[in-house]
Amino acid sequence: LTWRQSREAIAMHRYLLFLTFFFLFVNSMYGGTASIEEGNEYLEREEYDKAISIFEKVVAQSVEAETSAVASTKLAECYICKGDYTKAKEILNEVLKRYPGIEGLPSAMLHLAFAYRERGALGEAKVLLKQINENFPNTEIGQFALGIYYEDEGEWEKAIEMYKAVIEFKGSQRLFALFQLGECFYLLGEYDSALNAFQQLLKECNNKFEKSTQTKMFIAWCYEHQFNFSSAIDYYFSLLKNLPPDQSTPFK
Repeated sequence: LTWRQSREAIAMHRYLLFLTFFFLFVNSMYGGTASIEEGNEYLEREEYDKAISIFEKVVAQSVEAETSAVASTKLAECYICKGDYTKAKEILNEVLKRYPGIEGLPSAMLHLAFAYRERGALGEAKVLLKQINENFPNTEIGQFALGIYYEDEGEWEKAIEMYKAVIEFKGSQRLFALFQLGECFYLLGEYDSALNAFQQLLKECNNKFEKSTQTKMFIAWCYEHQFNFSSAIDYYFSLLKNLPPDQSTPFK
């Protein structure tokens, strides 16, 4: 080796040593390595504080932008589940600004929008729903978000067009879109179309959809509006038969 090559080799060796010690320092500061998979396990068990701790470690330790972005999105999901929507929104906006194409971001934003709706903060929900559609306009979740926005605005015909488009994707939002489609037809008084949507939903979900009970209640209401009382009674009895003993109504 020449004198210059030796100097460069020594400098590179020192740099690698620095990186090694820096990693060990960070590792010791944050209590060992952490993984998104580990955080997901806590999230699924609804141990949100532990999940938050893990995802924060992943963000701090990660040298890959994609890993950091995914962990940040998961971190926001934890805060949504804990009811800290302001913190979740801050995280998601930062991810949207820095990593707009990251997987899982549209779903997390939609989750937050629904959380706002359930709390009654419709203004916040509408802003977020429009933001989802503007940033992911031709995607399944982007169009589903716009459908929810139109429905909340009382523009049910426009919402129906969005839900039909979502159904054609045949993706993760299909069953939800079928439910919302039936709901819009019901609100318009188009009970045959509503029944078609709700019955198709039950056929596809095999009673394993989280809104199966509400779907059956809507079907009973549709039959009642059509004066088909015998079919309505059958559905009401079916709902009562499967009603948990600590609930007074199957519809929430």
